[in-house]
This record gives sequence, C-alpha cells and structure tokens, in this order.
Amino acid sequence: METGFKERMNVPYEDLPVRVLHMDIPPGQLCFAPHWHERIEFLQIEEGGMLLTSRGRTVPVGTGETAVICPGELHAGRSGEDGVRYTVVMGEPELMDEGDVCASRFIRPVFSGRLRFEAVVRDDEVRGSLTEIAREDAARLSAYPMRIKGLFYELFARLCREHTCPDAAPAHPAGRVEDILRYVDEHFTEPLTTAGAARLFAFTEPYFCRYFRERTGMTFVEYLTHLRLERAGSLLRSTDNPVAEVAEACGFTDANY
Repeated sequence: METGFKERMNVPYEDLPVRVLHMDIPPGQLCFAPHWHERIEFLQIEEGGMLLTSRGRTVPVGTGETAVICPGELHAGRSGEDGVRYTVVMGEPELMDEGDVCASRFIRPVFSGRLRFEAVVRDDEVRGSLTEIAREDAARLSAYPMRIKGLFYELFARLCREHTCPDAAPAHPAGRVEDILRYVDEHFTEPLTTAGAARLFAFTEPYFCRYFRERTGMTFVEYLTHLRLERAGSLLRSTDNPVAEVAEACGFTDANY
C-alpha cells in the first residue's frame, strides 16, 4: 500500500470488485499506516490481536472479532503482543448496486456516509459470511461470482439489522487531521519536527502530540519516519543511487540512521 492519508494503490480485481487477502503480522508491527479509501473493508481476526485506530479512538480487536472499515474512515492498525493473523475482505459499491430498492435504501447510504456499521463486531453470522466469501474466492468453482455476490447481500443484511451506528459517517475524513496528513505527505522530505508541525496548525505541542496519536494510532515522529522509510525503500529498489544520497533525498539528516 502506498503511504499517505488517502490510499492511492489501485486494487486489482478480476470477475468481481471483491478482493480477499490473508495477512500474518509479527508482534508489535505496523499492519497498515493511517489511510482511508472509498471501498468497505472487513478485517476478520483469525488469531492473535490488533490495535485498531479508527473514528478517533484506538480499540483492541481480538480472535473471533471483525473490524469494519466503512468508506472514508481514516484507520491504522498495529499487531498485538502475540502478533496477528487476519483475513481482509474488500468490496466496492458496484458489487451490489443494482439500481434497485436494495441499493437506494441500504447500499448507497453506506458508501455515501449516511449509514455506517459498528467498528468492531463479534457475530457468528458475520464471521460465517466472510469465511464463505474467502472460501469461494479461493476455490473459484462454477458460478462463484454469483455465490460471492449473494454472500455480500447476506452480510450487509445482517449488519444493517444488528450492527448500525446512530451517527452518520463523513463521506471522507473530516477535521484537521486530514490537513496534517496531507501536509506531511507532501513535505516529509523536508526537516519537519513535532514542534514545527504543532505551530503550523496552531496547536500547543503537547496537545498536538495527543491529538495526532488519538486519530492515527502513531506518534507524529513514527508516522514521519514510516513515510520516509517507505520512500527510501522504493528508491533503493528502483534506482542505483547510493544509500546516503537516498537517505538525504527522503529527509533523513542522520547518516547513521
């Protein structure tokens, strides 16, 4: 995944706008940096646990639970002390938008932000639907696109009945954290500091540190370093430039970093 507050990676799809991934992350590692996207995602925890930052708070998600990432929600994740093994199921709106009453009453409201689901769900029916989607995607038997589509309708019906939130979600990440992430994404090669960023956005430094961590699950320095390392790795893979030159181009001023 390319870093930055909005995911820019084009997810490759085949017969359906659905993608299933299986992830295994060692203890205490970043699962994904703060970002958002326009699709819906389900993170089904198979083993271990994750600290999920979403909707301005950080919550644990453990074995048997499912994290629901609604469209437009800024989110980040880090594996727990035992690591985490989880399945990601991604779905785009065109998967279920048939232009009928189901689309107008239930599908479009989710993707437009007028309806959202609980962030963490423990529900055997939800888990069962996601497990079957992953199995169908792996087996690719005859008529599997029809089966997956039907399972997504079952999944949405269960969530709409049992796991909706009373407050609507924004269609895109709202608030000043979006401006901060955009600025860092555009200027991470420059000599940025926590104090300087706090001044730029009219925060006191202690409040800025707390505000940033609550909304991204990372400190400002951790996020900045992550961006720089991702960029450095990309340059080292795609060019023959010396390490010191790449480090300087990515904003690292310490040659021993």
